[in-house]
Amino acid sequence: MSRKLTLVSMSGLRVGHEDLLRRGMNLPVLSRRASALSQLPPLGLLTIAATVPAGWEIELICDGGTSDEADVIDEIMQGQPDVVAFSMLTPAADRACRIINRIRGQKLTKRRVLTVVGGLHATAAPDHCPLGSMEVGRAIRAQKCF
Repeated sequence: MSRKLTLVSMSGLRVGHEDLLRRGMNLPVLSRRASALSQLPPLGLLTIAATVPAGWEIELICDGGTSDEADVIDEIMQGQPDVVAFSMLTPAADRACRIINRIRGQKLTKRRVLTVVGGLHATAAPDHCPLGSMEVGRAIRAQKCF
């Protein structure tokens, strides 16, 4: 029986504060930086995909942070994954946790979907991954997943 791993790259430059969004995103340097970041492939997730054992179906979803969170969740859940692994930078941490919590609240069948968090934010601040009252399935190193 094939199992499904969905890899989610939470990329892009995000500014959450309205005032900063109005002021900062208009700065040419930040706009160029955001554009450059959006062009980079998610190398960490691609490395994980290359090391997953045979028998796993792998899907990659790139979230640039501009689409509605419900649409991202629908895209993830449409594939009925067994495991959903997120790679994120700190600016995407809140969005990722909201998406993870909603995924964990949905039922595909009688089983739960395992959620995994990685990337620079999880590496630099593993204790911050739960982000207050938001629970995250696992904050572990990818080498230990499979």
